[in-house]
Amino acid sequence: MVEEGKLRHDVFQEKAAVELEDLIERLERYEKDMEEYHVKLANWEKRREEERRGILLKEVDIKQRSGEASGVNSRRGFIEKIMR
Repeated sequence: MVEEGKLRHDVFQEKAAVELEDLIERLERYEKDMEEYHVKLANWEKRREEERRGILLKEVDIKQRSGEASGVNSRRGFIEKIMR
């Protein structure tokens, strides 16, 4: 439009246009970073939940084993009392 004579060259408008372009580029970069962040966060939450389940299963297994051992010992004690 400057070439057509409809507008004159304005240094302030040029600076504003350059800053606006820079802002748009930064916003696009931010949007891309946020998309990557949310993907990484979702993966982290999935791994955390899998780890939590694994820990719970180990705890249950340990409790069951210790329960079985105490159950066996109490049955032995009961049988020994009866046999006396």
